[in-house]
Amino acid sequence: MLQPIILLNNYQIRYLVIGSFAMLLNGVSVIPSDLDLWIDYKDEKNRHLFNNFLKEIAKGETIKDEEFFIHYKYGLYLYNFLSVASGLEFEMAYNNSTKAVIENTNLRCLSLDDIVLNKLAVNRPKDALDIIKIKSFNHGRIIY
Repeated sequence: MLQPIILLNNYQIRYLVIGSFAMLLNGVSVIPSDLDLWIDYKDEKNRHLFNNFLKEIAKGETIKDEEFFIHYKYGLYLYNFLSVASGLEFEMAYNNSTKAVIENTNLRCLSLDDIVLNKLAVNRPKDALDIIKIKSFNHGRIIY
């Protein structure tokens, strides 16, 4: 499951885990169906590194647009690489992010407050349910 994240780390690409997997890493009880990874694509060096990463995992694919949403299946897992997270700016979210370690692999994920901001901006029915889960987990102490 962690191989794409290990590769992102090896390439020294700045990214954040977002969505339900970020909720899980912050301690909220949820079962993620995929892993959403927000790539810092505004930074030119990071953009170049990510395109090199894509060439390795996706057999030469590169991105020409500023905004993208790429589905990538690795083994049994579905990964979504995104260049935009609604309602958030990457640098601020990165500074607020939570550090996690899974099987000796370091990663960063959105803070609970930023998850809520993102879910409010996306505004799907399942996001409203996730916000309720986060508030009950955090005893209502969400600042947004």
